[in-house]
Amino acid sequence: MDCIHARMLIVLQGRDAQELDADARTALDQHLEVCADCLAWTHQECRVDEALGQAIQAVPAPANLPSKILHQLEHQPRSHRTAWITAAAACLLLALGGGGYFWLTDRPVMTLGDFEEFVALREISSPAEIEDWFADKNMTMKVPTVIAFENCNHYSIEIVKGRRLPRLEYIAREDGEGRGSVAHVYVVAEASFQIDDIVAAIARHAEPIVTSKHKIEALRDNEQPGYVFVVVYTGGTLAPFMIARGI
Repeated sequence: MDCIHARMLIVLQGRDAQELDADARTALDQHLEVCADCLAWTHQECRVDEALGQAIQAVPAPANLPSKILHQLEHQPRSHRTAWITAAAACLLLALGGGGYFWLTDRPVMTLGDFEEFVALREISSPAEIEDWFADKNMTMKVPTVIAFENCNHYSIEIVKGRRLPRLEYIAREDGEGRGSVAHVYVVAEASFQIDDIVAAIARHAEPIVTSKHKIEALRDNEQPGYVFVVVYTGGTLAPFMIARGI
């Protein structure tokens, strides 16, 4: 699969995930595992969609919209009311939520500058910003200092063992053709998990666990005590992700 085909599938999946069959989803996932540029493009699209959604929800619905819908309901023949109630309820919920009124208004002016503003709000600029984002969600975490922060591309929350776990994504480009490695770093706090097995594996310099597509190993960071960092990555080694001083 080439990048053009992959990005068409990404857009299609964003509109309706059910439109992709199992083979297409598998092919897309496999492409994203090896194409750093398409993976970064995917997350950028998600950030723009999220920002646009927030902007749409900020549009106020007119105060008389619910009464207009109810008035139409009262004057519909009884035989048509069931369909009308369903449609009206959907419109009312969307309008009251602030997201459904945009199609009743004039078309707003859209510029590239609007997208620039939305994207800039979600771009990663420092470890402190990421730590603050998780803190806002009542999650204490630290960004590893042994991994080059300039390769950090995305952050999210995963559920592991029934608990929320911070996950950082790093992309390392190894050549000029966009081919590279992807690493997902799970930030595991000793205060939240019993991690004796992971600590022992780090101490004995255990070989990475190898799956069909990934390698898994754990790191300690002397500057971030109380945490271990479990890294799930593609490629041969972690070297492309590490800063010059190493571990």
